Amino acid sequence: MPPRKKTQVAALSLRPEIGRLIAAALPDAVLYKTASSFIGAVLRRAPELAVIDMECPEISGADLILVLRRNPGAAAMLIAAVSAAPRTSREIASGFETGADEYFVLPRDAGLMGPRLLNLLANRQARSGAGPEAEAPLKIGALGISTVSRTVVLKGRELPLTSLEFDMLLYFAGNAGRVVGRGTLIQQVWKADLGVNLRSVDKRIEVLRKKLKGSGVTISTVFGIGYIFKPE
Repeated sequence: MPPRKKTQVAALSLRPEIGRLIAAALPDAVLYKTASSFIGAVLRRAPELAVIDMECPEISGADLILVLRRNPGAAAMLIAAVSAAPRTSREIASGFETGADEYFVLPRDAGLMGPRLLNLLANRQARSGAGPEAEAPLKIGALGISTVSRTVVLKGRELPLTSLEFDMLLYFAGNAGRVVGRGTLIQQVWKADLGVNLRSVDKRIEVLRKKLKGSGVTISTVFGIGYIFKPE
């Protein structure tokens, strides 16, 4: 893997063990110890990656992720959730539904946390560093999709898609007119079984549909199978 470009990373945690894990993988990360300072910094200038301790005493991790995902300036950044408390598959799936791109449960995932954060950033940077031939945005319905900047524009306005929502839209666009099963989406978009289930997919599709309203594309449910994406 080529050397990773320096990136802006913001992390929120009061736990020294989480801070050490983040610093070991991402030496340029800025660690915040209060939710207020973290939110203020992130909303002033969204980092490429935010790492959030889900047991923050000031605000629940789930509520914090929702706050960030609802803010247009921070909606598209990567978010990694970290929990030092035991979590069920249902709770982890809920984290993804809320808007997390990764979810780590310590100490189980301590050894994987660094490599997976680096991989998450490397994948984002590889896409944004694509060659000139990839610069022309894809046109689907009224949508302009840039695989270089990983942005989607509708009628001159950039849609606040999360990283996962963008990947889902891009996968649908490449399979327009075909029925795509929920299991296929988990394998091809989520790319790992981290507590994600079929209901998680349904909830993400529901959110994506709302964001694509008026775009000239539809994501229709094929009962018992999955979805089909079509430009109108």
